[in-house]
Amino acid sequence: MENNINDKLFFKIFRNIFIKKNIFRFLRNRDIFLGFYKYEDIISCEWCIQYEYFELLKDKIQRGEYLDFSNSSDTIFRNKLREQYDNGRMITINKFSIFNKQISNKAQWNSSNFYYHLFKNYSKYFIENGNIIQCEYISIEYDNVQCLEALVTYHNHCFSLDSLYRSIEIGSYDCALFIFQVLKKLGTFEKSTSLYKIWNMVLFSSNNKNTNILNKNGYFLNERLNFLLNKCNLNIPSPEAIYKQKFQFQCKPYHLFDLLVYNQTLSTLIESVKSIIHLKEFLKPYTDSISKKSFKYNKFHSSDKINNDNKLKIIKYEKEINELFYDKINLFNSIDEINILTNSLTKEQLNTLVHEFNSLDHVDNNNNNNNNNNNNNDNNNNNNNNNNNNNNNNNNNNNNNNNNNNNNNNNNNNNNNNNNNNNNNNNNNNNNNNNNNNNNNNNVNYLIKRFYQFILPFVEFKSSYFNDSFLFYKIKYESYYSEELNSNSKFNPCLFGIYDFNRIQNEGLKMYSKLPIFYYCKNERSKQIRFIKDLIIDVKKLKKLTSLIENSISQILFNLIFINDLELVKLLLIDSMIDFKFTNEPISIGRIYRSLNSTEMIDLVIKNKAIYSIICTRGNNVNFSLVNTLIQDGKSELLKHLKLLQPNIYYVSIKDLVYKGNYSEISMDVIKFIYDNINDFDYDSMNIWHFTPSTHGYQFNNLNDFKYILERTPSNVNYLYNNYNQWDSVGIFSYIFNHRPFDIESGRCNIMNPKYNILFNYLRLKQNNGIDHISLPQFLGSSKDFNDFYLISSLEIGSYGNLWFADLIIKSFDQGKMSGHLPFYLLKITSIYGQLKVFKHLQLNYSTMLYNLFRDRNDNRDVTSNTIFFTSVQMGHIDLVLEFFKNPFFKTLPKITNYQSFLLNSSSLTSNNVFLLNYFKFYKPNS
Repeated sequence: MENNINDKLFFKIFRNIFIKKNIFRFLRNRDIFLGFYKYEDIISCEWCIQYEYFELLKDKIQRGEYLDFSNSSDTIFRNKLREQYDNGRMITINKFSIFNKQISNKAQWNSSNFYYHLFKNYSKYFIENGNIIQCEYISIEYDNVQCLEALVTYHNHCFSLDSLYRSIEIGSYDCALFIFQVLKKLGTFEKSTSLYKIWNMVLFSSNNKNTNILNKNGYFLNERLNFLLNKCNLNIPSPEAIYKQKFQFQCKPYHLFDLLVYNQTLSTLIESVKSIIHLKEFLKPYTDSISKKSFKYNKFHSSDKINNDNKLKIIKYEKEINELFYDKINLFNSIDEINILTNSLTKEQLNTLVHEFNSLDHVDNNNNNNNNNNNNNDNNNNNNNNNNNNNNNNNNNNNNNNNNNNNNNNNNNNNNNNNNNNNNNNNNNNNNNNNNNNNNNNNVNYLIKRFYQFILPFVEFKSSYFNDSFLFYKIKYESYYSEELNSNSKFNPCLFGIYDFNRIQNEGLKMYSKLPIFYYCKNERSKQIRFIKDLIIDVKKLKKLTSLIENSISQILFNLIFINDLELVKLLLIDSMIDFKFTNEPISIGRIYRSLNSTEMIDLVIKNKAIYSIICTRGNNVNFSLVNTLIQDGKSELLKHLKLLQPNIYYVSIKDLVYKGNYSEISMDVIKFIYDNINDFDYDSMNIWHFTPSTHGYQFNNLNDFKYILERTPSNVNYLYNNYNQWDSVGIFSYIFNHRPFDIESGRCNIMNPKYNILFNYLRLKQNNGIDHISLPQFLGSSKDFNDFYLISSLEIGSYGNLWFADLIIKSFDQGKMSGHLPFYLLKITSIYGQLKVFKHLQLNYSTMLYNLFRDRNDNRDVTSNTIFFTSVQMGHIDLVLEFFKNPFFKTLPKITNYQSFLLNSSSLTSNNVFLLNYFKFYKPNS
């Protein structure tokens, strides 16, 4: 079916004379364009994947064509949940690797036996000479089970228990399950000792000697238990069975979870509770001890290294910890009990952080009462309207028929009574529903408190995890607050909605942490409203506001504006009539500017007369304005809103505005707004193409953005191309060269990087005169510095593999028209990009020159002295290295084994060259 569609498309195109002529005209002149490849030019797997030419890559692999499998250093974290650390080490993968599971799924390679053809046609890279083990290793690293399936199905690969351990250890659970199923079919787990060994390695110690799995994070413990119990359907053994095998429970129970309880989702909290229940027999000595109120820090932690401040806090709270542990250590006894308790929880609740749930003393009736009052008012209005209408109808009917009037009155009275009864019933139903919702919410909050209590004894004591988790619990669920939680505490009272006017008066700006106000009571609305109302009452009682209190209430206002709480901002800023002393300075009104995050908040804030007056008044610093602040903060939607609905403020703010910052720090959305409204600004002051030593103009990373801004740039304004970091010639430079070359020649486009200027001149010369013209060697010989031509060589040799360019360089070198460095670096680029075709061409036609270059630079004692060969090894080009060994000129090359120790010692061992090193462990040049 797919072939039929392609055939129809082919004939539709090539039966169109106009399209066909243009296609062939382009193909004939392909060399004068930049960024276009012929089919045979493409050898990089990474390039195909990066630009999503998945079918092209699949076709080349099925044909067994020569390919370059090396990857760049463009890496990503394998698991977003473990960005900072993955079981004690960084785990990164290459974004465009052929092993990347996300790429494989997106390309649907599994449906086409992609990995079967890959391993079959490129067996020297992935299968031969022990590379199948490395292939398994990398497949597990990417959690790509499709690769493992191909290894087992087509190459009879066998797994060891170590493969299973490592898959579990790094969280590659798809691979782990597949390996487990394969081993199970082979009877590996028929002996109970093998199962005990799995439990011991996975839970009680680590395959990695530098880590202890349970010590690192609660996520790992929960994931591993869930995998073994629910995916593998294994039963956790008894402690006696484990100890009988001479395995020991390495992890201390009070180090079970290395986390802040209140910063976890409810689902993580539930899974952690389940983990404790699963391991209760192993934890029994510890739980029995603390359930007798015998918890003592020195008893359990005498050998632990612990921060002295944390130690003192724990000792201080020993009595309270004992009370908590004594009451709560046996709260739950079975998984079934947990499942019943949590069965009604919604997905939204499970994904909510613990600190976002309400405290137990909070019942938010404000909205319910308001709704009931509104309903009653609406009903009263409706009744009044009905009565008026009925009276009018009755009067009209009186003129016609008195009997009918009496009947109508009776009916109307009955209808009114029925309506009133219905309204009362609706109000009662609403009250019942609201009460039910409150009861359900309280049940959930109470359940969370119980889970929190249950997990606390098992939270890491050595760090601040236990201290902070314990104090949060005390404040949130027991309304505990004392003076020891000073102004620098991360648990400031305002975060919990705890009102303390004395502290507000005396501490001023010191009282606030980095977190916004009400952060730990986000959904406790009545508590927040009560806090602000109490603040307003107490402020108004003061005869004179001190600078501390002014700072405090201003800080509260800034916080409320920042979290976009329209209701509370209106209450404090507009309705309260408090006289805020704002000034036209960054430290005052500037804090409001930077806190704005919505169009609604802008409209509300300017209702304050003092703020509106300052915004509309130009101060001494013309660059300090609302618009300039929004530009710096990248808030393009607010800028659009100002222009559309607040034009007075907008035009006052941009008058005489001169942007003096680094243009690259402005967001692209804001730049687009400026250029969409370029006539509003003084262009010279907002010209992002302007170059200074400090700003360097704006560096574009996206061709569409570049074109968008360029199309809106006045035609008499010069622009610049200054992407120093963009070394490939595909992209913005390609667009300029292919579509706007006259801009460069006329001087309108200023290319800041001299290498791109040389590249442009070379390509234009190539366009105008052809590849064989005498001016090309002269041009190349005009400089003795090879760096001037690095981009040209990378493009022609590295990307395109152009043989005519290689000939051109060699001939120019033979004629003495260029430095001898250029042919040498030509070979180095060939080694970097794995251009086997170019290397074979040079061997066939210029073997003497190659030999002389290698002889002059080779030193057997130093593996790095022969840069060309070393680069081939470092990049992992097996076919290229084999080509070296075939040539008798290169018998003096260092042994591959010499490179292994060097690469290991220099931390240069990568997935690029590890296949090569494995392959040549067993390679015999004469075989």
